Parts: sequence; structure tokens; C-alpha cells
Amino acid sequence: MNEDEMEKYLAAGEIARKVKKESRKWVREGVSLLDLCEKIESRIVELGGSPAFPCNICVDEIAAHFTPPPGFTGSIPQEGLVKIDFGVHVDGYIVDTAFTIPLSPRDREMVEVAEECLLKVSGILKAGIKISQIGEIVEKFANSKGFKVIRNLTGHQVDRFNL
Repeated sequence: MNEDEMEKYLAAGEIARKVKKESRKWVREGVSLLDLCEKIESRIVELGGSPAFPCNICVDEIAAHFTPPPGFTGSIPQEGLVKIDFGVHVDGYIVDTAFTIPLSPRDREMVEVAEECLLKVSGILKAGIKISQIGEIVEKFANSKGFKVIRNLTGHQVDRFNL
């Protein structure tokens, strides 16, 4: 990676960091999911980036990758689990980020367990480790706390102009 590419990744990352911080405050009961997506995407542009893909906002049992279509009337519930996933690109150099906001005590517990899982595996990450090893640790810990992992949801590569 050359210096120009690195600068673009860093710029996209800084925009994503700012939008992520700001958008956490926008998640409130009754807020339109469509309006929230549009606000996130507009803020990315205001800060000098471009949305890398349509903003996703998922509530409760919808695990990932839901973008409210035009005219959608759904809103943030009083209680539940809200997942927001968005990407920023600067000249095609993409940063993909997501976060979860729990709106009830049970959901807060789930998010805390997920964060503990992340801490558990962050100490073993190294070149050559098998994804299955990471998955085993996460699944075992989550199950011990009364939660299950989603089996058909995985990560993806990020390349220039390509997710």
C-alpha cells in the first residue's frame, strides 16, 4: 500500500468514526429508519466522503443487511436491538463499520456478551489462525452465557470499490 492509498483509508476511517459517534445520538424511539439512513449518508457526504453502500439498519430479529426502501415507514422501537452498518469511501478506498444499540436490559446483556467475545478472541488473533478456531471460542462463550451465535452470517473482503 502506498502513502496516497493509506491517506485515503485514514480519511475514510476518520469520517466513519465521526459519523458513528454522531449517529449513536440519533437512535431514539420513533425515529424513522429511512430518515436515519438518509441522515447518516448525508453526513458522510458533508464530511467529504461517499457512502460505500446503502446504510443498513436492522431491528431485533433482522440480523443484518436491511436497507429501508423508499416509502418505508418503520421506526426505532421503544425496546429492542438496533444494528447500524454503513461504509465510507474516499476515492474507492472503503471503510466498513457497524455498531449495535441495545434498547432493553436483555439486549444490553447480549451486547455485553458479544463485546466479551471480542475481547476473548482479540488476544489470539495472528496470521495463520483458522476462522473456525475463533468461531469455536465465540460460540462456546456465548452459549455459556445463554446466547447463540448466528451461523449463516460471515465477514467479507474489502477492496478498492469492491465489498
